[in-house]
Amino acid sequence: MQFLAQFHPLIVHFPVALLSCYALFEVLAVLFKKEHFGTSAVVLLGLGVVTAFFAMLTGNQAAMIAEQWGASGVRIIPAIPTTLIEEHQQWGSITLFWFLGILILRIYYIIRVRIKKLGVRYENKAKYLFIILGFTGWFFIFKTGEYGGHLVYRNGIGTDLIKPVNSQPQQKHE
Repeated sequence: MQFLAQFHPLIVHFPVALLSCYALFEVLAVLFKKEHFGTSAVVLLGLGVVTAFFAMLTGNQAAMIAEQWGASGVRIIPAIPTTLIEEHQQWGSITLFWFLGILILRIYYIIRVRIKKLGVRYENKAKYLFIILGFTGWFFIFKTGEYGGHLVYRNGIGTDLIKPVNSQPQQKHE
């Protein structure tokens, strides 16, 4: 499963975009009172949670590779910032579970209010709650991205800058 690590930089942008747009579509649904914006919000949220799961899966594989390099005694220049990796993983997990919680609440809301027509008098309040929860999730997205950005741009994680000291550059064959 270690081959999944190479896909983390590609996959990670999907949950960022989808979950960020989710909150905006919740606002559009309230402002314009159009159900298709609310439906789109749920689809964005669902896709965002699924892609966040895959981002976490591929990121955990990348972290395992970094741990294996450290445990094998291979000297890496620059050193792999394990504390920063752990912070990034922690914020990524918080983000995933935050939006998963919103998805569960949103599905419950759809079943209870839209299908069973129970609790209709709280319908508008629930819509505002989803907006608040969505924009609160932006903070978690930001923190996850902040630590991920530090890993890449300050420490070279996931780039060709991180190489074992004793590795030889590959020769190009023509």
